Amino acid sequence: MSEEQVYQALYDKMEAEQDNYRDWLLSQPSEEILNHAYEYSVRQDILSIIKGEHLPPMAARALLHAEQPLASIYTNWSKCDYGIYEDLMKVVQEWANKELQQSPMFMEICVYQIDLDRDRNRVAFFSSEKLAKFQGSDRIDSSLYNSVFHGVVECTTLEDIYHLMNFQHPPGYTGRSMSTSDVVQVIHSTVVESGFYYCESIGFSRIDFDPEQTQDMTRAIPVLLLEPGKPATPILINNTLEAKQQLVGGPIEVIPLQDGVQLICNEEGKLLTLPPNRALKSEDGKVQDVLVGTCFICGSKNGEFIGLTADQMKHYKKKFLYPQKCFRRNGEIVAKDIKHHDMER
Repeated sequence: MSEEQVYQALYDKMEAEQDNYRDWLLSQPSEEILNHAYEYSVRQDILSIIKGEHLPPMAARALLHAEQPLASIYTNWSKCDYGIYEDLMKVVQEWANKELQQSPMFMEICVYQIDLDRDRNRVAFFSSEKLAKFQGSDRIDSSLYNSVFHGVVECTTLEDIYHLMNFQHPPGYTGRSMSTSDVVQVIHSTVVESGFYYCESIGFSRIDFDPEQTQDMTRAIPVLLLEPGKPATPILINNTLEAKQQLVGGPIEVIPLQDGVQLICNEEGKLLTLPPNRALKSEDGKVQDVLVGTCFICGSKNGEFIGLTADQMKHYKKKFLYPQKCFRRNGEIVAKDIKHHDMER
């Protein structure tokens, strides 16, 4: 089920639970109905919180599996010394997270994958028994790895995780499909023992692993890299200011394009006389500016940088595919694409 379907299914389940409670209540004497008026009101407030989708998706999934989620939340609320709506929301969230922690159907994990650029001995995609042949030791080199996911997944086994990371990447997953040499860290599970597991050609093996030596790519976003003299290339970068500055080689300048898309370049590029890259053109095709140095294109939302969608990546890769040579002709700047055969010369 999608996240929207999970929230709707949870609300429907709890609403049915409330309907049954109301039917029972209406069958009671008037005095008994008054005695339960407060409980009925609080349960309605709980329903409102669920309808507002104030729970993390996995916590909502865990509540969906509970036998009587509405009654359980109210019982927990009645034991607390609370009295305002905000406190009720806190109790709902705490109880949902408790269900999540106790359920055997969910696991908190990290996934690590070898960074192919750092893999000098080419050990990626090989089983652990072949490591000694390629690197002279069977030791798992944690420093080769990037963390590409951290979160809670609806899985009960390591094989479930393998299937999920191949056929339905969870939100926030920044890696390639899971394969041999990947490492799964089980942080919390009521079924699988916590620890690190190496993905073998068949199954998983328990290993020693040091996550402190890895690089965190869990905040990575897809962007389009524009380099002088090279075709446009989709890459992943960490969504941090430091990573953006490192990529362009200095303080960043943001140039708005269309539909929330941003072009990021070096603010001091022209002062530093960085090499020409590509031309920025108006709608009528006239060159308005010339980009210099390494740049990249990303998305934005609510003032935050985000990754490009697949459609945006396709559009801007086509638009900025080739680097350009810019020169003046009749007093105007003209840009000419430098295509593959020109680069090879």
